[in-house]
Amino acid sequence: MTADSSSGVAAAGFAGRRVLIPRDGSWGENVSSLVREFGGVPIVAPLVKFAPPADPGELVSALSDVEAGEYDWVTITSVATVGLLSEEQVFVPSATQLAAVGTATGDALEDAGFHVSMIPTGQVANAQALAAELIAQLGDEPASILVLQSDLASSALADTLTDAGHTVTAVIAYRTIPVEANVVSDGVLLATGIDAALLTSGSIAAAFLARFPTLVAGAQEAEAVEPSMVFASIGQGTTAFAEHLGISVAVTAEAQNVEALVASLAHYFEESHV
Repeated sequence: MTADSSSGVAAAGFAGRRVLIPRDGSWGENVSSLVREFGGVPIVAPLVKFAPPADPGELVSALSDVEAGEYDWVTITSVATVGLLSEEQVFVPSATQLAAVGTATGDALEDAGFHVSMIPTGQVANAQALAAELIAQLGDEPASILVLQSDLASSALADTLTDAGHTVTAVIAYRTIPVEANVVSDGVLLATGIDAALLTSGSIAAAFLARFPTLVAGAQEAEAVEPSMVFASIGQGTTAFAEHLGISVAVTAEAQNVEALVASLAHYFEESHV
C-alpha cells in the first residue's frame, strides 16, 4: 500500500511517534529537526556510512581533469558526492557544467557554492531521468561527460550517455558501507520500538533489512490488521527497490527530498490516525 502526499501538516502530525533517521552527522541533525517540527521523536540510527574508493587514484585524476577543464559536463547523483567536492575544494571552471539528479542534490551543490546548470524537471529523480534530460539538452552535439557515482550505482547513466554518442568517463566517488550493528543500542531501540523509518535510498532499505529483519517481519505480519511500523520512501525508485526486498512501503514522497518525505509521513499519520 502506497499513499503519496507532500502536503504540509500541523506540528502535531507525528503526535510523539518515534521516527528512525538512517544517517547521522549534519544530515541527520537536519532531518531530526524536521521530525521535531512535526511533533515526532527522532531516533538517529546510522545504517550506512561513506568511505573513499578502494583505489582513489582514478578519482584524484578525474577531479584534476575537472579543474583543468577537460569535461563539458559533470553529473552529480547524490548529496554524498557534493560533500566530496566540497571537502576536496574542487574548482569547477565556468565552462564545465554540473547536472544534478534532483532538487536535493542541486540545493546541496548551490549551498556548497557550485553553480548547477541542469536538474531534471520531472517528478522522478533518478539516473534515467538525468540521462534523458541531458541528452535532450545536448542534442546532436557530442560532449565530454564525467559521471561521479557510488560503488553501488549501476552503469545505466554512463551507458545511456555513451549510447547517445557522448564521451563518458565513469568514476567511483565513494563507497557505501553498512554500519555494523551495536548489540546494546540496537537492543534498546528494538525494546523501545519504532513507529516509522525513513528510507532515503535503496542502500538504506537493504541496510535496514539486514540490520533489523525482525522489524520488517513484524510489520508484515501486522499489516493485515494495522501496520505496527510504517516505512516511508523518498521516491518511486526507492519504493520499488524496497518492495522488491520485501519491505512494504506505506508512504512515498511525491517530491524527492527529505522535507517532502517527512511532511508526507506526518500527513499519513495525521490522516490515518494509526
